[in-house]
Amino acid sequence: MRSVLLLALLTVALVGAQEDPAISSISNTTTTFFQLFELPCTSWASLFEKDAVFYHPNVPEGVRGISGLIKFCEGAQSAKGVQQFRQDGHMRITKSGQHYHALVEYVYSVVKDNGRLFTNSGWENLIFSYKNGATTIKEVTEYFNRNSLPYTWDPSS
Repeated sequence: MRSVLLLALLTVALVGAQEDPAISSISNTTTTFFQLFELPCTSWASLFEKDAVFYHPNVPEGVRGISGLIKFCEGAQSAKGVQQFRQDGHMRITKSGQHYHALVEYVYSVVKDNGRLFTNSGWENLIFSYKNGATTIKEVTEYFNRNSLPYTWDPSS
């Protein structure tokens, strides 16, 4: 009887340990989302649903739809200086109904024309749809803090 109970518990543990396939897909989509400054804007915008909304502190009314996301990306990429936008921690993922919600820490930095380092860190709250093995971003809300260091970098460093 003990061995049957142990086998049943082991089976439940192994079945429960199998990862939801959406999680891997969401992780890959999130990695690509943070490649805003490396990808062509049409590729970056293709991560989103056609009617997606990106609520950004610089655009509080929201960037809407694929064409709006492409314009947002082009504006971001046209800024001067070498920019970095990176995930800065583990995703916290929750499933709610037909959607997955991920809270992801990030860091953004750029050395401005005046030589000052500008950093921006915060959270991306992403809502994903997962259908037929494919993940798309339905909505993003960005929360950030801004910092600027009051000195310039030595160009040789």
